[in-house]
Amino acid sequence: MTYTYKQTFNLIFNQPLNKSNTIQELSKLSNIPIDILEDVKSRGEGAYSNTSSVRLKGSFKKDGDLRKGPRLSMEQWSIARIYAFIVKSIIGMDKAKKPQDNDLYDKIKDKVIKLELV
Repeated sequence: MTYTYKQTFNLIFNQPLNKSNTIQELSKLSNIPIDILEDVKSRGEGAYSNTSSVRLKGSFKKDGDLRKGPRLSMEQWSIARIYAFIVKSIIGMDKAKKPQDNDLYDKIKDKVIKLELV
């Protein structure tokens, strides 16, 4: 089974698979400061305006052709980026397949919990 970053986050923190968390909860659980998560969110909102990178709702496939189906909302897109940033930070950004926000990761890499993938 393939998990989303949100589901992976919830598995790591022993929460129901589809539980939604506030930015405050995400910060408290991950030990990543809220201001860093807000920066990630802001970058996600900026990336949302690049329609070629926005995923179609349901399939989560990238497709800039907006006629093919509903897109994730800007809020969904930016929160998904936060979950991805946290999970990638926990496993180590250097091990992530597609690292992003490395400058923000460098600010928190000594504070975030680390997990080894098996």
